[in-house]
Amino acid sequence: MSIWLIRAGAHGEYELKFRQENRVFVTWDALDFNLAMLPDRAALVEAMNLRYPDSKPKAVMNWVSQIWPFVSVQLGSGSRDGRGRPAKWAA
Repeated sequence: MSIWLIRAGAHGEYELKFRQENRVFVTWDALDFNLAMLPDRAALVEAMNLRYPDSKPKAVMNWVSQIWPFVSVQLGSGSRDGRGRPAKWAA
């Protein structure tokens, strides 16, 4: 069983948006493209390198490791809880 902890900003500043739209967002500076359009992880690495050209390669790989699960799992699109029911917000 997997458990995801998703923070709505460093201080919860995106919580209302997430709840109102019934989805989560990757709120990352300079991510000005649709993550769902990426064909694979390598495309995300390339996109991050283009947006952060002065960053160290290991930093970029760390960021990609944080972002890629949102692309590959597509939360909100058929996510299920441990009993097979549609996933809902934990209050």
